[in-house]
Amino acid sequence: MNKTINIIFENYINFNGYFVNGLIYSYDNEITIKINQDSKENISFILIHELTHLLDLKYLKELFINYISNELEVNAIDNQISDELICDIAGLLFSNKIISDNNFITNFKNLWMYLIFNNKFILTNEVNYKLVDDKKYGRYWEIEDSKDIFKGITRSELRKQAYKYILNGNINFKDLIDPIDNKKIKFIKLSAKEYTMGSNSQKLSHEIFNKKIRILPSLSDLLENSTIKYYSPLKHYNKTFKSGFNSYQGKVKIDNIIFIYIIRIGKIDNIFYDITISR
Repeated sequence: MNKTINIIFENYINFNGYFVNGLIYSYDNEITIKINQDSKENISFILIHELTHLLDLKYLKELFINYISNELEVNAIDNQISDELICDIAGLLFSNKIISDNNFITNFKNLWMYLIFNNKFILTNEVNYKLVDDKKYGRYWEIEDSKDIFKGITRSELRKQAYKYILNGNINFKDLIDPIDNKKIKFIKLSAKEYTMGSNSQKLSHEIFNKKIRILPSLSDLLENSTIKYYSPLKHYNKTFKSGFNSYQGKVKIDNIIFIYIIRIGKIDNIFYDITISR
């Protein structure tokens, strides 16, 4: 089916608190691409990068991994390949016409080194989301299965891994700010216990519990891009949360199912409490 593509130039584009070169949104048969006209990157690079996000990135990753494993003899990189890296490669290849060069492998090696030295080689296998604006469901975040660090493990192991993830100073939680109070969010044993073993989690089926755990690593994205932010005066038996919560509500798509999530941050000392999800 044919799609209409709108290209919009803006002076700056803010995404998740960062200024970016471009963004792409898809609404049914209409695609909108925003390009930062002040970017130092070539416009054709930005355009191709954003268009590549519409393709089957899992398939492109497989092709890319097979190529560099066989031709460049680089191995064990599956967890090092991000969607952004694949889109960068497409942008650089096609905007610079490297693929038409007779000495392709030499140029590809140079391109590979360029990406590494320019900090575009993203070494992560954590959960990643992409923002989607949908006419039916509104704005939601879609989990990317290929980077799900909790996928395929048992419920008891899920609890253990998530518990440790909250408490080990994970990079995703460093300097995480509560957008309402603009104060750093703290993570304590009570946070880990409530998230993994609290009454809310105990009520969930294994399938839904699994999905709740899987959204944890992108807590910062869910906070920043929630559609509703409000103060809740709900009282709690624990004195840490007697003053109520700052609450954040939004939508997330996991395994093709849309869920509503609510994140609660205790008002006293800005301590993370829990995330609830529901259909």
